[in-house]
Amino acid sequence: MPLIPDIKTCNKCGEELEVGKNWAKSHKANYNYNCSACLSKKQVENDHNMWQKWGMKSRDYDALLKSQGGGCAICGKTEDSEGRRLAFDHDHAVEEYIDIRGILCNNCNNALGKFKDNVNTLMNAIHYLNKDLHKIKREA
Repeated sequence: MPLIPDIKTCNKCGEELEVGKNWAKSHKANYNYNCSACLSKKQVENDHNMWQKWGMKSRDYDALLKSQGGGCAICGKTEDSEGRRLAFDHDHAVEEYIDIRGILCNNCNNALGKFKDNVNTLMNAIHYLNKDLHKIKREA
């Protein structure tokens, strides 16, 4: 008796397709239930938006990410919790998004922003974390 194919509906266009055929895989190795055609359209749109904001295309992002080991330049994380791309890091003192320093996860990128890219403050935070004096020993 032949197996009945698992049919899923594309979230974008509503077309019903057999799972494993014409489906694009998400970053997490599960099917995201967007057919290949809709995913291609989305990638073109993402490429256009990335070009408008950063002056880069997906292939530039991929090359930069590969050059820094495939993950966040600070912590090494490879994707955010929702499987989205990591963030371009830029000099936060410059209004225009032109000086891209690398690619970071959202946590590391936000941390640099919170520290206002101040190297002295970041060094103080590192020294603080390295001190044993601030550790409070709790009784069991």
